[in-house]
Amino acid sequence: MANPTPQNFSGAAAKATIEASRSREQLGRDLAALFMSAPATFDPVALRRLGQAGLRSFAAALGVSAPTPPSPVAEAKKQTVSEDETNWKHQESRIVQFQVVGAFYGAIAGLTAIVAVSLLSALLS
Repeated sequence: MANPTPQNFSGAAAKATIEASRSREQLGRDLAALFMSAPATFDPVALRRLGQAGLRSFAAALGVSAPTPPSPVAEAKKQTVSEDETNWKHQESRIVQFQVVGAFYGAIAGLTAIVAVSLLSALLS
């Protein structure tokens, strides 16, 4: 047996993936035929192992139009943010909770000091 190389592994993995997808599609068609012939005995749990390709072939065999999945390029475009949005996110600053609480306590302490000084000046005069 030859030593596996990354190229051999990648090729074998690609072939296995294609073969698995084709077998799921065939299984989907077979399950659709079973469903059409004997719907009372059909077990819907069998649909779980079909995957996307198998479910599409199952639906196509039944004459139902199945939605096609979005392309990876379209998904990548949705997830890509523009440069302006990215720059704005870096410029955005958030007020940390302790800063708000500290400002509130500082304002209360300042008002208390003003009231105390005015009461002392009223008592002493």
